Amino acid sequence: VCLPAEYSDETDLERLIGDDLEFAQSLFDVV
Repeated sequence: VCLPAEYSDETDLERLIGDDLEFAQSLFDVV
């Protein structure tokens, strides 16, 4: 899924990346 509008704001981009990193970290913690 590509949502360019989601990434137009740099702060939103950082927040989304942060959420993705937290999600990835949670996956590693489960494994």
